Amino acid sequence: MIKYVLAGLLVALAVFVFRTANYVGAFKNVDVSVSEEPAKNLIFKTHIGAYHKIVPVIEEVEAWARDNKIDCHLSFGEYLDNPDISEEDRLKSHGGCVVAAIPKELPPGFESKTLPAQKFVRAVFDGSPGIGPLKVYPQVQKYADEHKIKLKGNVIEIYEIHLPSPAQNDTANEKLPVKMTTTYYFFLE
Repeated sequence: MIKYVLAGLLVALAVFVFRTANYVGAFKNVDVSVSEEPAKNLIFKTHIGAYHKIVPVIEEVEAWARDNKIDCHLSFGEYLDNPDISEEDRLKSHGGCVVAAIPKELPPGFESKTLPAQKFVRAVFDGSPGIGPLKVYPQVQKYADEHKIKLKGNVIEIYEIHLPSPAQNDTANEKLPVKMTTTYYFFLE
């Protein structure tokens, strides 16, 4: 009797792990290439601390942009330090929006810059950015090694959320999930 209960629990756990891995994109491909990118205008706030805690900073900039009728459909995180070398509480990053033009006035604590047009190693991933360090970063490093490309330490991740249209949700029996594409830009030396 106990072995059947245990077997059932193991099967349920395996299904849960598989579905979660599938949902976050663990089985999705990563498209890696060298790409010449146009200049990008960025508005952001600086974050010091664990990279996974940058989300409220990005959301604050997104909210300000929305309140000021500035298109912020592309948000970003720029990660400046190597977490394998720097202490977690000293990691520096920028979080904010990619905008068409930098506003003349920004609130206190906000900064802006224009990233010049340049070549990057670019990776596109349609899964959760939370698994990027495990899924995307190793593939980019492998690509760089194979092509004898030297990468600088920092990376910009640009997040684009794809909301289902109201018509798609109306025809579905349940709400369709929100999908996200993260484009990673690794700076070249």
